[in-house]
Amino acid sequence: MPESNQIIRIDGKDVFLEVLNNAFQIGKIRINLFEYDVTKDKGERIKKEISVYVNIDKFLLLANDTLNGRINALATKAREEQQKGNYKYCKEI
Repeated sequence: MPESNQIIRIDGKDVFLEVLNNAFQIGKIRINLFEYDVTKDKGERIKKEISVYVNIDKFLLLANDTLNGRINALATKAREEQQKGNYKYCKEI
């Protein structure tokens, strides 16, 4: 059952991301990233967890860049540059 302050949850294979509104009072959005193991008992499934607090204005910029395709374009360009051997590690987006 989702938390009552959950705005959205996105599931993948053995992972999920959730965005929470429980940090609005400090001007932030809380993003949780989880990796879990469905073979474990309930309450013991979480393998890894990361919580990130992002300023609301920065989160809105990230959301806009995601929706308009900018993040995808930057990731594609970075992947192409890495495959060409222009740098060893993927650049931040």
